Amino acid sequence: MVTGRSRARSPGSWLFPGLWLLVVGGPGSLLHAQEQPSCKKAFDLYFVLDKSGSVANNWIEIYNFVHQLTERFVSPEMRLSFIVFSSQATIILPLTGDRLVHYHFNAGF
Repeated sequence: MVTGRSRARSPGSWLFPGLWLLVVGGPGSLLHAQEQPSCKKAFDLYFVLDKSGSVANNWIEIYNFVHQLTERFVSPEMRLSFIVFSSQATIILPLTGDRLVHYHFNAGF
């Protein structure tokens, strides 16, 4: 074992470890400067969260980031899904547009 050497960082290592985000825009999701902000349009937001032991120390930070991010989106046409994985992927919230489900899900995530 060599001491005093830092590990090489992979590209994107500044991102939250264990969080992948996929945003799928609906029809007309590309905007011109004079149009409404994109958060007012229809889109699907998939959170894919690594819950393996390698990110266990960061889980609260990941959870807080996801919670704050979902609270910022105001589109009534937005749909969310949460998927976690460790040794296998599990859909813990199927794609839904029900804001009450989002609220209760975030409260117990």
